[in-house]
Amino acid sequence: CTKPSPGRKRIWTSIGFTLVNLGFLGIQGEFGTFLLILCTFLAFIFLFVPDIRVFLSVFSVIAAAGAAVTACCMALLRVTGGTSEFGPMRFVLAQIKKISNRFVYWLDPASDAQGAGYQILQARKALLNSNLFGSETTTPLSNPTNDMVFPALTERCGLLIALTVCVLFGLLLVRGTRIYFRCRDRYHQAVCAGLCFQLILQAFIIIGGSIGMFPLTGITLPLISRGGSSLMSTFIFLSVILVISSGKLWDGRRDYSSYETKLQKARAVHSNRISSLRDRSRRRTGVDNTGES
Repeated sequence: CTKPSPGRKRIWTSIGFTLVNLGFLGIQGEFGTFLLILCTFLAFIFLFVPDIRVFLSVFSVIAAAGAAVTACCMALLRVTGGTSEFGPMRFVLAQIKKISNRFVYWLDPASDAQGAGYQILQARKALLNSNLFGSETTTPLSNPTNDMVFPALTERCGLLIALTVCVLFGLLLVRGTRIYFRCRDRYHQAVCAGLCFQLILQAFIIIGGSIGMFPLTGITLPLISRGGSSLMSTFIFLSVILVISSGKLWDGRRDYSSYETKLQKARAVHSNRISSLRDRSRRRTGVDNTGES
């Protein structure tokens, strides 16, 4: 990202590295983190590679790879029936079923109202029970402090607070965009774009998943969901964005000129104090000699 036009080798190396990471996340069933990293990578390619054809080709390669992997996974489920006696294969099949069930019960949660579709139906019920300033009724949600924090917030605090939260995230996007265009070097632009995009995309995914726009994911809503590690990482992101907004540049080398100036001033003050102490001692010695004489 620090170069005006990255070479093809660098771009395809980053694509391969990203696909490997996405593969490991897919095997583990981390759909939310998978989607977050994928969208962030595509945003970086779009922002920092000047040739739009590179972005289109990268998007096509990732889409083709995703379609091929999805077809292989569905064929594997049909052939094995979702079960296997081999341990690693059983683990992979379980993760495939976990991700596929997210899409199935997102499209039709009523097909398993007491199972996988329960929290989606309860989230819709909580949103329907809310009014402008909140409702006194409490809909039982499976995870009201993490995955379902937005429906719980909307039901208890009202649509006004929910819209305020969305507006605040929109203002964060606007402010991050302004900081991005004010940066004078590509390195700080890349850091600012990555951090702002991750926060906004994370909020968009979890809010959209809780209201039924996307399948549910296991990520948190920044600054609202419960979790010490999530809150700490969010504050670290915001602090880095604030430092970048100051406009100070750092070329990777420490500037010692200010330290040398301070050291020279300290030496001057120290020498003045020593000379003054010597003068005092000489005066006292002269007074003592005069008194003795």
